Amino acid sequence: MFEKHIYRFTPMPQYKDWYPKEAAKLLLFSENYVQHIDEATALAKLPADTFVVSKINTNAYLSNHSQLATAEKEVARLRKLEAEYKRNMGTTVRSAGKQLRNTASIDPKVLALLELDTTTATPLAKVGAQAPTLVVSADLGFVKGRYTKHSHQGIDLYCCRTGEDEYTLLGRFNMSHWEDRRPNRTPTQPEQRDYYAVFVDRDQQVGAQSPTVSIVVGSRPG
Repeated sequence: MFEKHIYRFTPMPQYKDWYPKEAAKLLLFSENYVQHIDEATALAKLPADTFVVSKINTNAYLSNHSQLATAEKEVARLRKLEAEYKRNMGTTVRSAGKQLRNTASIDPKVLALLELDTTTATPLAKVGAQAPTLVVSADLGFVKGRYTKHSHQGIDLYCCRTGEDEYTLLGRFNMSHWEDRRPNRTPTQPEQRDYYAVFVDRDQQVGAQSPTVSIVVGSRPG
């Protein structure tokens, strides 16, 4: 008779990356790392300069994060002011335009000079020459973008990612919003993506190239 043996295998524990991915957790982790890395190095009986480079890089990240937070607050303040100034400008300039247009026997050249003559094509020509303004944000490992069409057909959107040497055409977008759902070149690593766009009318590019906008895209959650 053969004796039956039952073998039980214990699965190997799966590796879990301990490095924080969420921005808030990474910030707290970085602050703690800088505060305690020297003590940890001493307790581990390692040379004092073993982790000096990682400490320098972490301090650089924290400094930049602080400057970025300050800059974002300033941008928010300026956007609020811009909205206020825009409202005030609209009210007062419309009033001035109304007064000029209602002035008896006014020389048409005056209205044309200020682009108050709606029969001229000057304002439309200027709109055609302007450049798009892109606004981007990251969401769950992909990029969302938007822009104001200003009566244009759409935009041609170009992108350059970390590890790439030149911009390539990402696509033509006729809606005022777009998405870039491409996975990162290295799935486990964040990457920077730089974008610019050019307006399109009648399937032809018109106007100037937009300012470049950049965003860092983290790895997509599993």
